[in-house]
Amino acid sequence: MADIAVRIKDARKKAGKTQKWLADSIKVSQTAVALWENGSRQPTAEIIEQIANVLNVSPSYLMGWDIPEGLTYIGGGFYGKEAPAEMQERFLKRMTAYQSRFSELMTQLNEDGQKEAVKRMEELTEIPKYQKKD
Repeated sequence: MADIAVRIKDARKKAGKTQKWLADSIKVSQTAVALWENGSRQPTAEIIEQIANVLNVSPSYLMGWDIPEGLTYIGGGFYGKEAPAEMQERFLKRMTAYQSRFSELMTQLNEDGQKEAVKRMEELTEIPKYQKKD
């Protein structure tokens, strides 16, 4: 999941912080931060929340659920105004529906259930059948 790697590194750099500072702030090794930032490893949902808190961004931004200002995220990439309008509309409508359904289901779960739901979504991203093809 390269997007999260890019977002962690970008948020850290925008905050003017080092990998060591981030590692110390969330009580992990600097190696762990480097592995996340180069896309070799993925942080857990709990760690994503901690990273977001110390870097003053939202967990949804780190996960790619928030759209950076001036850009549109369409099926695996960020585009400026040049992205076809129909493509943008279809993708945003689909993502809004998914996010709405996910939020609705998450509100029915207790904290342990919510953590388990995120864990299972993370597991799905590791199954080739469900991965996007570039």
